[in-house]
Amino acid sequence: GGASQAGVETDGNFIYTTKWNSDTILRYDMNGNLINTFTIANDSGLRDLAYDGTYFYGGSASNSIYKLDFT
Repeated sequence: GGASQAGVETDGNFIYTTKWNSDTILRYDMNGNLINTFTIANDSGLRDLAYDGTYFYGGSASNSIYKLDFT
């Protein structure tokens, strides 16, 4: 997946990382193999991820927390 991955979280099926200063999310299998990448419009620069069993949440070094639906 390359360098500059900032946040990491798993939903138990996949591992997700955020790309530093980008709107790119990287999806890995549970063995660490890159599956694919995707982008989320208007959520550039996510540096952290959390998961509550339904939604992911991300922060971007600001006072905002973004609710993300990866499906």
